[in-house]
Amino acid sequence: MPGLAARPGIDIMLTAPRLDDAIACIAPLQSLGYTFVDHPQNTGRRFFKKGDPVRTHHLHIVEQGGPEEARHLAFRDALRADDRLRDAYATLKMDLAARFRYNRVAYTEARTEFIEKTVNSE
Repeated sequence: MPGLAARPGIDIMLTAPRLDDAIACIAPLQSLGYTFVDHPQNTGRRFFKKGDPVRTHHLHIVEQGGPEEARHLAFRDALRADDRLRDAYATLKMDLAARFRYNRVAYTEARTEFIEKTVNSE
């Protein structure tokens, strides 16, 4: 997204008619170098990563028209529509990246409040 500081990795979101359809994608994605990450908290998406030790790609498969798709798109659209919101998120990400440099889970969890507040104010 223009104007937003980011890691040097690519985040990709794909939709499937049903979330269970993502299971059929595991083997083809593995042949492309992706690793399926089956965390229990990933209830509304299927997550894949690529790159080791430095992740180059994150791939999220969500249900088409489902709540995860709506949440991600609402957040993206809110950041695109409001430069001040985008800049506040950029500042938060840089602060969290410094604080949780070696703890990806803590970094991700610490962004949740900002994301939820943004999405729920739409």
